[in-house]
Amino acid sequence: MRTLAFTLAALVGCDRTVYLEDANNFSYVGTVDAPSLDVVSGQDLEICWDGLTEDIQCHDVDPAADLGILTLARFLNLTEPEIEQQISDDTLSGSALSGFLDYPVPAGESCAHLEDFTLEGTEVDLAEEFREGGGTYLLLAGAGTEPGQGTLALMFLNPKEASEVTAVAMGSACDTLDFSVDLASLTPITLPAVGDSWVVDWGGLTVNGLGNPFEISKLDRLMLGYYPDYGRADLEEHFLDLELDAAGLWYLDIAASFSADLAQATGDGGVFTGFETAGTYVLALMCSTCQNPAPIFLTLVQVEG
Repeated sequence: MRTLAFTLAALVGCDRTVYLEDANNFSYVGTVDAPSLDVVSGQDLEICWDGLTEDIQCHDVDPAADLGILTLARFLNLTEPEIEQQISDDTLSGSALSGFLDYPVPAGESCAHLEDFTLEGTEVDLAEEFREGGGTYLLLAGAGTEPGQGTLALMFLNPKEASEVTAVAMGSACDTLDFSVDLASLTPITLPAVGDSWVVDWGGLTVNGLGNPFEISKLDRLMLGYYPDYGRADLEEHFLDLELDAAGLWYLDIAASFSADLAQATGDGGVFTGFETAGTYVLALMCSTCQNPAPIFLTLVQVEG
């Protein structure tokens, strides 16, 4: 892909492609500490989320409107700390999952019953599927419609024969995620302020921001954000609010891609047409299906004007 991009650019006399490198990427270290509750084994539970007013990024949540799906995931060979660590590192593999039940949340509802959860529409026997010794069970509240995606909150449910607890209350998830971000050590990329094309190529990246092998297959969205009053320290402090705090945001679908032209990214004001010479720009490659909300790649843009 890189050779082809270089050859095409050479034919027209100008190579405008910027090749992203590992040195351009931010670094992220996070920990997940999800609540854990002992509940009755093999019986119905009432699960309510009217107290879920903040998600794992400490963003406001409307409990009656923002939840799209509840998922109960089961892991046979992982403990709670191991699951938390793998969510933190974004290394939790689907192969570790031994099964899941889900419940699409109707608009306006804030409570559900575990007996209404199904296996892709098929009813299950709770005495068999949710029991002490059956594995480690993780309850996820999601904003989308696909199980395990768009996670707003998560908690462990531990079925115990000795427990009489039948009510589960999901509260604020703001304390679930703790993290630190380093933007000072990265090397910014350089792009011209004006032009009709700003191509970036990430085919050579080998490590993501969490220190894991870079997996292009996980990428599905590019984000370009503009922050007229933010420097590096401000961005680090408000890292999970980058999409809320931006004065300008442009997005582009990059699924199954190795490169993209920022001129095709769109925002509320239309397509991206150029950089301001003041302020700070952030370029991020994101994964909407990953449990960890941190981007896979994020760098700062140095604007030549």
